[in-house]
Amino acid sequence: MSVQATKTVLLGDVATIRRGASPRPIDNPKWFTSPGNGRGWIRIADVTASRVTLGKTEQYLSPLGEAKSVAVDPGDLIMSICASVGVPRFVGIPACIHDGFVVFSDYETVLDKRFLYHYLSVFAPITGKKFGQHGSQTNLNTSLVGEMEIISLPMQEQRRIADIIDNWDSAALLLEQSLEATRKRLQGLMQQLLIGQKRIPGFTKSWQPFPLRAILTDCRRPVIKPSSSYVSLGVRSHCKGTFTKIVEDPGAVASETLWVVEGGDFVINIVFAWEGAVAIVPMEHSGAIVSHRFPVFRPKDDAIEIDYLRALMTSPWFIHQIRLNSPGGAGRNKTLNISTFMDTEVLLPTKEEQIKIAHVLSTQGREIAMLEKLAAAYRTQKIGLMQQLLTGKRRVKIQAA
Repeated sequence: MSVQATKTVLLGDVATIRRGASPRPIDNPKWFTSPGNGRGWIRIADVTASRVTLGKTEQYLSPLGEAKSVAVDPGDLIMSICASVGVPRFVGIPACIHDGFVVFSDYETVLDKRFLYHYLSVFAPITGKKFGQHGSQTNLNTSLVGEMEIISLPMQEQRRIADIIDNWDSAALLLEQSLEATRKRLQGLMQQLLIGQKRIPGFTKSWQPFPLRAILTDCRRPVIKPSSSYVSLGVRSHCKGTFTKIVEDPGAVASETLWVVEGGDFVINIVFAWEGAVAIVPMEHSGAIVSHRFPVFRPKDDAIEIDYLRALMTSPWFIHQIRLNSPGGAGRNKTLNISTFMDTEVLLPTKEEQIKIAHVLSTQGREIAMLEKLAAAYRTQKIGLMQQLLTGKRRVKIQAA
């Protein structure tokens, strides 16, 4: 079958686009009712918590609220135009939309609904960034949505394209589920292995308690603040490792004495340690400089294996101990009391069992890293494929009836 030539049309020329509406003032309880007694009140949190089809909402409108809003029914296609711009969803329940959404209708003779859904998911966010009204957040309106260009393809080809993308979505979902299950398995295994609840076969010797100061040696290496630019080390929160940056103006640094780190050091950001700002310094960051806010330690070779420490420092137990020693009120700045923290006792197995535990956990970690890399590559390929299919750059041949 020959492939027909394509043309583009404006979305507003082939679809009716209606913006939602909100009862005012929105905090008046008369607009709302209990679940099951009215239409769902769709908000952006409901949309982002769903996949493809929205099946529930946190709030429901009373008849008074419904009269002030815009009703949508199961099967309708809506899209956010404020806050998280360009998130389409099919409606799965009787509901209403506020003015942060639009609903599409009267397009079914020209556009397949799943084709339109995938088109919006890719190109509406791009339109929002390029043409959206900028204030405290980027917004779209019905005119801007209507001016979006969409390719006009035969209906059979649109449906085939939608099938292809749906299949990719199904595979991506399975990959995400596998990744999440592996993460949870590692988390559970870590908690069991690092407190001795689960033992490595062949090891029966009792674990012994040690204060952290007995297994970690303070190894800050003082250096006079450089007079020219230098490489500074930072520690990411949530146990995400270290990073470096260039300090161009040493004069802006208050401390005259700084410290040099080496690969294999255990470093803590005492201000954000409570949210996991701890790390083992990689070899490529050796020679970087830190301030007094980053105490530096070296694991004692006769007490703890560095790979075991790497696993221990990311465990819920370890982060909990940090938080117990990080006083502070509201906000993110809760400085770790390093002195009391170093008195924390940790149960340790023998070095031999530490090595085995670290090996088991690192194997699981490598599996997660492989799945994350695969998921990232899959997302990149999917986006590229969608952009080609939804713009007609890559055509799908349809068998003649």
